[in-house]
Amino acid sequence: MDVELHQAYDAYVTSLPASEYHVAHILVATQNAASLLLVRLQSGANFARLAREQSADDSKVRGGDLGWIAPGKLPTAFTDAVKSLKPGQFTDRPVHTTYGWHLINLLDTRSASAPQFDQVKAQLAENIRDNRYQRFLADSLDGAKLQ
Repeated sequence: MDVELHQAYDAYVTSLPASEYHVAHILVATQNAASLLLVRLQSGANFARLAREQSADDSKVRGGDLGWIAPGKLPTAFTDAVKSLKPGQFTDRPVHTTYGWHLINLLDTRSASAPQFDQVKAQLAENIRDNRYQRFLADSLDGAKLQ
């Protein structure tokens, strides 16, 4: 089982994104509202202050700060916009997701670090057991005659 656990860990680590992003955003309900805020940002308005005043989600108490995120944790359009930015930049157009319209500010990037094997070993073992059980059920049903 140890070999299988290490193989599962290696596959998991390989699947992780290479970078994480520290982002802030301003979320509003309409494209028009986002466009008006974008004009203010382009004129030199403070991103965090605008987020506190205008954002529709609870990140506004932190100036729109969402903390560190990894690709795949947020909608694709959001993540794609973040990946196109350099630290200190904000999006040059509003980004639409199912949550609304975002203006996104990339604060920083860092290399993603994988958890240590011992931190995920129990979960990996559970996943392996679950997969074996699912295969057993599928194989059993394939051999069963349903009337």
